[in-house]
Amino acid sequence: MNWLTATKLHQLYTNKSTVSTDQFVSDATIQGFINTTGELCIDGRNVIVNNSREESFLEYYELKYLPKYQRYNALLDKHKLLTDKNGRKKVQVRYEEDELAVLLKLDEQMSDGSVAEIRKQIIEREESIRGVSRMFFFNDEKYLDEKKSLVEALKRVLDIDKLANDKGEQWIYKLTIPNRKLVVLCENLDFLRRPTRPRKYQIELWYAGGRNTPKLEYERTLLDVPIYYSCDWDHDGLEIYQDVKGRLPTIQLLTPISNAINLADSPNHHSYWEELDSTWIDNISEENLSNNHKNIINNLIAKEAWIREEDNDLIEMLISNDAIANL
Repeated sequence: MNWLTATKLHQLYTNKSTVSTDQFVSDATIQGFINTTGELCIDGRNVIVNNSREESFLEYYELKYLPKYQRYNALLDKHKLLTDKNGRKKVQVRYEEDELAVLLKLDEQMSDGSVAEIRKQIIEREESIRGVSRMFFFNDEKYLDEKKSLVEALKRVLDIDKLANDKGEQWIYKLTIPNRKLVVLCENLDFLRRPTRPRKYQIELWYAGGRNTPKLEYERTLLDVPIYYSCDWDHDGLEIYQDVKGRLPTIQLLTPISNAINLADSPNHHSYWEELDSTWIDNISEENLSNNHKNIINNLIAKEAWIREEDNDLIEMLISNDAIANL
């Protein structure tokens, strides 16, 4: 069970109701409460506690789930992992239970001093993310790849400012062109596989590897032309864009021109809108996300749809966004 599911299950304990999401009701534990014990049921857009089984549900939750929820919540609150840098509550906290168990154990070891020597060596040797991953996460050096929030949590628990990133800081793909007029940073590789038309417009294409964005900070002082961002318009795509915007403040988000796709028609797509995404989007500053962008996203959320980056014609999208003129 991940933390999002755990918090919604706790809402059922405290409020007897929570908003239904595909991710929540598909969880094996929640399926058991709904289909096996009948202690929970779906009522329109909500999951609620079955009145006739309320006492049984509360007793079982208090026995099996409440103590763990309280320990993990205290851990996350202690290290300010439930709020952003401005103190506002985060709507996306995605740790898995076994990850939280690792963080909790490390926090206890930090308190009793048993991990002090290892922490000292990590700092002195400038240990990499993969090295630390192998130490603490199931002897798997790649476990922390693509897990930015978990890496941040680990650094806070260990009170370490920086870990070397074997993967994220070492490379960026660029289809360079002399006398470039603008740069387009792409979330996915597809446009870089079709470079002929962009080169006619003196457009340089970059790909930094999805969430592997730290190396972009080194590009900030090298940019001498406008830069635009092309991405999937789904939860993950917009989340990555916020990270990119923080590293390259001048980057501009391209408004897509392709049609939306129903998430239900994309069985192999795994970035779903989540509860409170509309609140998250609405709270982003207009400097980072225009009102027009917010309207498009909220419409996608309401329709449970997304827009695939490669479905756009890149040149036509740039023309539509007034980034280039039609030749």
